[in-house]
Order: sequence, then C-alpha cells, then structure tokens
Amino acid sequence: MWYYWLLLPTLLVPEGYLKARSYQKPMVGRLLDLEFRSQTLRIQCGYHLNEGSAIGYWAPSLQSALGPIGIKVTIACGVLATCVFVWLLRKTESRCGLLGTIFLIAGGVGNMADRLYVGGVIDYLLLQTHGPLVNTSFFWNLSDLYIDFAVIFLFIAIFLGELPGDEKKEQ
Repeated sequence: MWYYWLLLPTLLVPEGYLKARSYQKPMVGRLLDLEFRSQTLRIQCGYHLNEGSAIGYWAPSLQSALGPIGIKVTIACGVLATCVFVWLLRKTESRCGLLGTIFLIAGGVGNMADRLYVGGVIDYLLLQTHGPLVNTSFFWNLSDLYIDFAVIFLFIAIFLGELPGDEKKEQ
C-alpha cells in the first residue's frame, strides 16, 4: 500500500500554496454563505496569526496561566507525542490507519512550517455561525482540517482493531 503515501504531496501542495499566499498578501473575502431557517454559516478568507496553541481556543485561562514558556513546552510535547505516534504506526497496513497517519503528518508539517517560519500558525479561513442555536466563530487552515481527518481515521482504525498491536488473541 505504498501508493497511499503519494497522497502526502497532494495534501501539502495546496496548503503550501495558501500559506505562501498568506505570507505575501492576506486573502480577504467571502467563500460561502449558507442559510437554513434562522441559522447562518459563513466561511470567509481572513488572516490570523496564532502564536499560542489550540488550548487558547478551548481554555484561554489555562493558556494564560502557562505563559509563553509553558506554551512552547506544551507545543514541543505535542510534536514529540505526534512523532512517537507516527513511529508506532509505521507498520500499519489498514487503510484507515495509513490515511490517519498521512493526514496527521500533513497537518503537523503544515503547522510546524508556520511556527518555524513566522513564529505562529497562520489561520486563513474564518468559520462563523449565527442564529438561535449556535453563535461562534473561529479561524482555521487546511492543516487543522487534515489533523481533524487524521483523528477520525485513527479512531475508526482503533474501533475496527486494525492498528499494530491490536491483534485479537485467540483463547
């Protein structure tokens, strides 16, 4: 199943193009507007430099408590955990396991390149929802989406028992 690895460059090229474009001249404008009854979903281009981590979105007080050094340590631990996880998955032959690994590598490389190049992750898409059910907005990029897909694929592989070390023992 070596040909699955050909997916990696096809994931990195559009992400690299959009990020390079964001470095030079941030894109601005609407991409999509959907309305369903009184709920609105809008995706638009924007520019946001996230110097912290995803923890800042879900627990801003924790990110503030960690401070800049703590955030860097947290990010380094996340990178190390991802490397160990990918190393453990190197022998997987299941489709979900391979796709999860490939998407995880693509997302990690995309976000790490930003951290090394500009000191934070550039998020260039803004998702907003407005209405009586949900009112929220957040910035994201393709690397974030790749990581989300990786988590989904890897959960499926775990659920199906397809990862190395998940062999069912006969009794």
